[in-house]
Amino acid sequence: MRRLVTGIDADGKSVFVHDGPAPQPLGGAGFELGALWASTPDTRLGESGTDAAIGKTSTVPPPGATVFTYVVIPPDADAARGHADTVSASADFNVEDDGRMHRTDTIDYGVLLAGELWLELDDGRQQLLKAGDSFVQNGTRHAWHNRGSAPAIMCVAMIGMAREA
Repeated sequence: MRRLVTGIDADGKSVFVHDGPAPQPLGGAGFELGALWASTPDTRLGESGTDAAIGKTSTVPPPGATVFTYVVIPPDADAARGHADTVSASADFNVEDDGRMHRTDTIDYGVLLAGELWLELDDGRQQLLKAGDSFVQNGTRHAWHNRGSAPAIMCVAMIGMAREA
C-alpha cells in the first residue's frame, strides 16, 4: 500500500516527507495488518523526523497514543489461520476462542474500502458491512468474517484508551 506523509520543513512550509510503500505489515495466509502512521501523546504537529510506524510489532496503541492501520482480510476459507497467527502473536489483542474473537483497549474508527465483512459481537449478533460503510468499535469483543470470494480491505484509526476494571 502506498503511504504519503506530510510534514513541516525548517522554514515552516508544508512538505512531503514520505511517498512510497507502507512499512512491512504483520500477517500470513493473505491476512495483512499494517501500521500506516503512529503517534504518542508527545508527538508534535508537522513533526517529520520520526516515523513511529516503522518496526512496530503491535498495532495496538497505549492510552493516549494512536495508530492508523490497514487490514486485509481474505475470504474465510483462507483467513482463519493467517488471522489467528497474526493476532495471537500480540497479547494486546486479548484473543479468545477460535483466534478471531478479540478485543483491544482502543476506540477504533474504521471504513471498509473494498469487499464485504460481517462484524460479529460476543452475543453472536452480526452485521454486514459493505465497501464505503464505517464503524466505531468501542473496545468491545468482536470478530470479523469475510464470507465473500475476494479480500476485504479496511482502514482503521485506533485510539489507545484505559479500560476501567
